[in-house]
Amino acid sequence: MNVGSEAVEDPGIDPVGGDSGSGDSRSNDGAVAPVASDVALDRVMLAMDVVDTLRHERKLVAVELDDERRQAELVARIRGIYDSQGIEVSDEVIAEGVAALREERFVYRPPERSFEVWLAEVYVDRRKWAIVFGSVALVALLVWGAIAVPAWVGEQNRIAAFEQASIDLGARAREAANRGGALRGQLDHARGLTSAVQPERLFDEAESALLRGLGFAETLRDAVVRLPQRAGYVEAAERWDTAVAAATELAGNAETAFDETRATLDAIVELRRLHDGLAALRQRIDEAELDAVARRDLVELAGAVDAAITVADPRDAAARLHELEAALQERITARQVLAELRQRFEIAVKSCEGADPEPVAQARAADLESRFQQGILSGDAKVVAETVRDLEALAEQLLQSYELRIVTRRNQRSGVWRHPNRNRNARNYYIIVEAVDADGKRLRLPIENEETGRTSRVRTFGVRVSEAAYEQVKADKLDNGLIDRSRFGRKRRGRLAPDYDFDVVGGFITRW
Repeated sequence: MNVGSEAVEDPGIDPVGGDSGSGDSRSNDGAVAPVASDVALDRVMLAMDVVDTLRHERKLVAVELDDERRQAELVARIRGIYDSQGIEVSDEVIAEGVAALREERFVYRPPERSFEVWLAEVYVDRRKWAIVFGSVALVALLVWGAIAVPAWVGEQNRIAAFEQASIDLGARAREAANRGGALRGQLDHARGLTSAVQPERLFDEAESALLRGLGFAETLRDAVVRLPQRAGYVEAAERWDTAVAAATELAGNAETAFDETRATLDAIVELRRLHDGLAALRQRIDEAELDAVARRDLVELAGAVDAAITVADPRDAAARLHELEAALQERITARQVLAELRQRFEIAVKSCEGADPEPVAQARAADLESRFQQGILSGDAKVVAETVRDLEALAEQLLQSYELRIVTRRNQRSGVWRHPNRNRNARNYYIIVEAVDADGKRLRLPIENEETGRTSRVRTFGVRVSEAAYEQVKADKLDNGLIDRSRFGRKRRGRLAPDYDFDVVGGFITRW
């Protein structure tokens, strides 16, 4: 909207009506006359408004300005625009505005670029630039912190690690010195011991390793003394890291040499222990009751142990000593076992003789005695033990005296039959019996089951009989539900087998 020039009432009217001394001129009706500077400003403002109006009517101006003769009509048209808005503008002001537009008096022209202009612009936009510069500074600070802080922390950690390494190396140096001195004392003590074993090669190896370890320990102590403090490390970190690595290597070398010394000393002690163990075993061999062959074998084993000790080979000597001890114990145990078997054999022989055996039993006992003597001569403990067990079983069998009775208890069978070898056309008949001694005690007898070939001690078993004997017992039981003839046979002292009262075919079963 265009701005016009309007008359404004001055509220500061002097009530007296005289000159107020303010420099303002007043009209006769009391209105305040405008000051010359105010009139000039209004005129300039109107001229600028005219220019603005002309700019908005750019097409009209472009036509009218090309024809100077029609400038009066342009002025009239501009005046009409202002009149339509109720603004009073003189022709002079309109003409001045047209002239100003033509001369581009109110066109803004930026100043030439210079350092002063740039400073002025920066000052004007100082808030924006302050934010920009602050952000850049903050980012730079953060980047610097992200790089510098970890580097500083890492440096501090490296310094702390160096200091700790220095402390550890000092401790290892003192420990190496103490350990070397202790090993020196142990080595001297070992040399002073009186023993039949003097492994000089091992002593020389221990002495050589000990000297190397002591030399490393001495060099390590000097190296630790030369290590710097914190400030010295910061000045030459790489050089001091190298010094720490070298000192660490010295410590490792010293410890390795001392370990070799310790291992050699342990080998010397082990050899002496083995020598003492060999002496004890030789004494046991001399005191043991051994046959010539066993004694000769044990002496040879003892010689192998002595040879391994002489060449200072503790591992081989320990293995051979263990072998010697096991062989000696085996032979002593075997001798003890043979003595026990001989005693059991003599008892079994007396038992057989006291039972007044029948000729068949006498022949069997004589055969077992012959096998026993052969086993003793050959030193075969297994044959001897088996023979003794067989003779003891024979003696037990000869001493037994009992009666075989047919089982007649309720819910128990008195006889059974089977198809032999899955032959459905044949049958084996068995009478179930039990052995009862003179006191009425039921005995457990070793019975071999002909169907399985296994021998087990049982109270009841089946004796295979002929079909006629089976039917005889069956008829006896069916007659009145009882077996009147319950005795099946009798075993007498000194006999191998019972005398049967029925027709026995031979063979037994233990399960049915």
